[in-house]
Amino acid sequence: MAGIEFRNIAKAFGDNTVIAGLTLSVADGEFVAIVGPSGCGKSTLLRLVSGLEQATSGRIEIGPRDVTALSAKERNVAMVFQNYALYPHMTVAQNIGFGLKVRGTARAERDATVRHAAELLGLADYLDRKPRTLSGGQRQRVAMGRAIVRQPDAFLMDEPLSNLDAQLRGQMRTEIRTLQRRLSATMLYVTHDQVEAMTMADRIVVLDKGEVQQVGAPLDLYEKPANRFVASFIGAPRMNIIGMDDRFQGASPPGAAEVGIRPAALIMGDEAGTLPIRWRGEVCEVEPLGEETLLHVANGDARVVVRRPGAAEALMGETVTVGFAPAAAHYFNAEGARVG
Repeated sequence: MAGIEFRNIAKAFGDNTVIAGLTLSVADGEFVAIVGPSGCGKSTLLRLVSGLEQATSGRIEIGPRDVTALSAKERNVAMVFQNYALYPHMTVAQNIGFGLKVRGTARAERDATVRHAAELLGLADYLDRKPRTLSGGQRQRVAMGRAIVRQPDAFLMDEPLSNLDAQLRGQMRTEIRTLQRRLSATMLYVTHDQVEAMTMADRIVVLDKGEVQQVGAPLDLYEKPANRFVASFIGAPRMNIIGMDDRFQGASPPGAAEVGIRPAALIMGDEAGTLPIRWRGEVCEVEPLGEETLLHVANGDARVVVRRPGAAEALMGETVTVGFAPAAAHYFNAEGARVG
C-alpha cells in the first residue's frame, strides 16, 4: 500500500471549478472518508486519483510516484463503485479474477488468488454463481474481491453502500472496516452518509464547493467544528443554529453572531428552568424513534430540535422551557467561522 498526496489540485469543467486548489495528505494504511453535499467535488476527487479525470492543475502522488499525468491503468489503484459494475455473464470467480486474466496471470496462480480473496470475503461457496443470483451485499463483496486481487496501492470507494438497505449497510460498514484493517489498506471512501464516515474513518474530509472545510478525526469534527458549515453538516440530527440575542449576553465570546447547540445538549423541563440560558417554546412536532424522541420546539420564527432519550412526556402543542449550559455551546461569527 501507499499514501496519497494532493498538492494544490484543481479541476475545472469549462468555467465551472469543481475542485479548487486542494492540498491533502493521506497516510499509508489510513482510512479517509470524504463527505459533503451533492456537487461538492467528492466523486471528482476520486476520479482524479484513479486517472478517470485529469487535473487542471496541481499534482497527485501515490507513494513515491507522481501519477498526475499517468493513465488510469498505470496508477495501480482499485475503484469500487456504488453499482458494483459486475459482468452479468461471468461467474463470481470470473468477475473477481478478470483483472488478473487481462494481466496474463497464469491460471493456477489466478485461481489460488481468487480463492483466497473469496475466503476472505465469505464468498467461497458462491464462486460458480452468476451475479443475478446474489444479494446486494454479496455483489458488493464480489466488487471488493475484484479490487483486492489486484493488490493496489490504494482503494477508492465511491458510495459503495448507497444501493443497500439500512440493515445491510450497517453490516457492510463493519465488514469493510474490518477488511481495511486486516489488509492495512489505504482507503479513500466517498459517502453522502455521515454515519458511515463517523463510524468507519480514521479521518474525515469535509468538502463544500470544491474546498476543504475541515479535516480531522470524527469526534474532533463533531465536538469542535471549524465553522458553521461543518457544524451543520456533521451530526444527525443537525446542530441547531440560533441568532444571537439578549439571552446570550455575557455568555458569548467577542464577535459571536450565532450560537450552535447539539439537539442532545438541549435540556427541557424543570431542569432547564435553572439554566442561565433558557427560553419558553411550543412543541410543534414530535418524532418518536423508539429509543429516543426528537421534539421540535418553536419560539416565534426560531425553531430548535431537542433530542430526548426514550418516549418523551411532552405532547404536541405543549409549552415547555428549553435551555443549555454555556459550556455546550458553539459560537460562530458573521462569516461563519468558529469563535471562542
